[in-house]
Amino acid sequence: MTDSFRHNLEDQAHNAAETATAGAERAEEAVTEGTGRVREGLRRTRDSVEGAGRRVGTAASDSIDYFRESGFRGVVSDLEDVVKKHPGQSLVAVAAVGFALGMTLRRRD
Repeated sequence: MTDSFRHNLEDQAHNAAETATAGAERAEEAVTEGTGRVREGLRRTRDSVEGAGRRVGTAASDSIDYFRESGFRGVVSDLEDVVKKHPGQSLVAVAAVGFALGMTLRRRD
């Protein structure tokens, strides 16, 4: 009876070890897969930020070139034309800029 009990206990211990090993292997696979997903997400984010940086740089350069070519009076004239063509949108834009400027100045106090 003690041999049978001991043998049964050894079998249970062996089964528990196999179950634990299988669980550890599944956990390792999940971590590896998750790490790969995080790495891919970070790569995509980096690429997106780099692209946005290039677009901002290009837009800034284009704006500087436009200002140099048109001068202050040319920019004001073009702005007047836009306001005449789109008065409602211009009013909304001015209100949004005023609101943002007001919030910025309020935070500094």
